[in-house]
Amino acid sequence: MAEFNLETYLESIPECKGNMNKNQQKKLDTHPDMRGYVRVQGQIYEIAGWVKESSGKKRLSISLKPYSAPPPTPPAPITPKAKYSNDNVEDLPF
Repeated sequence: MAEFNLETYLESIPECKGNMNKNQQKKLDTHPDMRGYVRVQGQIYEIAGWVKESSGKKRLSISLKPYSAPPPTPPAPITPKAKYSNDNVEDLPF
């Protein structure tokens, strides 16, 4: 199976459509029960939903915020594979 690519998926969301799935990363009661993405007027939004209950009836409370891609992960620092001593000319690689 091909690896999931969020940016490719977001580009494929049709206008005025989206989805929400169970939030697998929920750790606190304040975290949303569901999360997803929706496209409105060409803009992608993150959508979050909380299942609430009042007077014995369940309802879904939602919030939207504009999607912003996470910053790219900086490359790992390059470390030299070998260190050469300044004391011995024979350590030079040429």
